[in-house]
Amino acid sequence: MTKLVDNIFESLFRPNQEDLGYRFFRVMLYLVLLFQTLRLLPIADFVWGESSLMLETVYYPGSLSMLLDCINVFGLGKYYWIIVCIQLFALVFALVGRFPVANSIIIWWSTSNLYNRMYLMDNGGMDLAGILLFYMMLVQPKFAENSQGIGWLVSKLALWACKTQVVLVYAIAGGYKLFRSEWLDGEANFYILAHNHFSTPMLHGLAEVEWLVRLVTYAVLTYQVLFPVLVWFNGIKIPFLLIGVGIHLYIAFGMGLPDFGLIMIATYFLFLNDRHIKSIRRKLNQISYYLKKMLGITKHKVVDRSSFH
Repeated sequence: MTKLVDNIFESLFRPNQEDLGYRFFRVMLYLVLLFQTLRLLPIADFVWGESSLMLETVYYPGSLSMLLDCINVFGLGKYYWIIVCIQLFALVFALVGRFPVANSIIIWWSTSNLYNRMYLMDNGGMDLAGILLFYMMLVQPKFAENSQGIGWLVSKLALWACKTQVVLVYAIAGGYKLFRSEWLDGEANFYILAHNHFSTPMLHGLAEVEWLVRLVTYAVLTYQVLFPVLVWFNGIKIPFLLIGVGIHLYIAFGMGLPDFGLIMIATYFLFLNDRHIKSIRRKLNQISYYLKKMLGITKHKVVDRSSFH
């Protein structure tokens, strides 16, 4: 318990806010948002345009939330492409490191407007992305090296809020499942795998393998319940999160929810420190070297580049 508390406080009060873990998280999340918008472009008129089947939402006059749903509130379905272009340009500029403060605000505003317009297609990943993007406006690189002042404190607390939000997702999901008989009986994944709307055809046959269905069900339940605690232990963090990567890849491509699955995987970088990132880089360099060696592409020795930083 003492080690757990020490790890949490070390994460909260580490002087350098702009660490590698947060950088990777930011890039990964922006890439997922870019992928999601590009994926929807072929059906953009149905999702955001005047021909959309989304019902108009009602707001109280003067509500600030109206600014996050401009397409619905102001009847801008004909001009939705402007907001789409604004988001795409802001994401590209953010990914190349230009205008970080302005882009973080623009990405939050434009993404919120697009997601609110398609609220009938909403899922937990979109909701989580909207919350994280709000906090990310307050996590700015210019406060990274200065461990004094209100700016640093706000930036640090905003990053902590991002981590807390992810932990709450798992805590609530795991806690809810503990009171659901289909999860405690190990049958929950049977209903998911057997239903056409919740899985892909290639996975339907797995619903008949009872032991595998129960194994996956209990594995998901156990992971979600343990995540709020085990994610803070540095010694087991990487192998533990790799289990989560497998679960969310199954959700992304097995259940047809790529945005949710990929957004959750992106959030894992929030919990990794510089040492974890360098370790991952070293392993990837080694794997790349051995693969190239097997294919006869290179004969040079692998170099651990992380040691030069």
